[in-house]
Amino acid sequence: PISAITEGGLRGEKAEDKVSFWQNKARKKLLWIHFIKRVEMKERILYNPIKQYLKNEAHKIKKAFSQARDMSSIDINSIFDVDKNAEKYAHKFNNYYVDAVQKAGEAGVEATKGKLMPLDLVYEAKQEEEVFIVTAEIRKELTEMILESGTQIAKTTLTKIERMMEKAMKEGWTVEELTQNLYERLDGLALSRSRTIANTEMAKVENWGQLEGYKQSELVELKGWLSAFLPTSRTDHTDADAYYSEHPIPLSDPFEVGGELLQYPGDPSGSPSNIINCKCATYPEVKELAE
Repeated sequence: PISAITEGGLRGEKAEDKVSFWQNKARKKLLWIHFIKRVEMKERILYNPIKQYLKNEAHKIKKAFSQARDMSSIDINSIFDVDKNAEKYAHKFNNYYVDAVQKAGEAGVEATKGKLMPLDLVYEAKQEEEVFIVTAEIRKELTEMILESGTQIAKTTLTKIERMMEKAMKEGWTVEELTQNLYERLDGLALSRSRTIANTEMAKVENWGQLEGYKQSELVELKGWLSAFLPTSRTDHTDADAYYSEHPIPLSDPFEVGGELLQYPGDPSGSPSNIINCKCATYPEVKELAE
């Protein structure tokens, strides 16, 4: 039988509930609450480093622009190289992502057993017993994911630079005016951007890592979409919850949400409007629980 009702297991339901263990409404909500708490804990860890990264970037851009002789000599792409900045991001934040996916995978494995990973383990370096294995394949995919995140973040910065440059040319700004206005814009946005980045990235990694955890269990072969228990949840996402509760799909199959195919909430293959600040999760359809 399943033990305790909070962390470590859920009491009161016998192992005969084989396929729909997490379909129970109270369990489902508790699973989501633990998911969002883990995301928030990891978001807090990442937030300040991201904010400082963006502020430092704003300073470097300011310095580069200030060295231009005149407006006509400014070459935006030589000042801000998207690929180089993406690589810099990936190098700087790699360890944050590795730690996050390790804990997400452990939570996923525990969920396949009808358990909730204790939240204090989010801050533990590593459990004594290896619950989830970060394989070479997972590391490779994670490396690509981090680089892609860095690329998208850098592209957003470049777009902001280009728009400011267009405004400067149209209004006849001097190099000094452009430099100062651009710096104030980028530095001022660091706070809100870092919050959005930290939340979106950690939610994405949490969902992906959980899914990889499901795959390392022999108890699970199907997954469902778990919409956030929030009044602000996207209609497409609550609809997905309802549909996939009735029609769970194989772990490797994509969900269809808002007309897009997503392996998990926050899947970067989705459009920004479908994934940014998404607080949905997934749950494993447990095939069998031991007596």
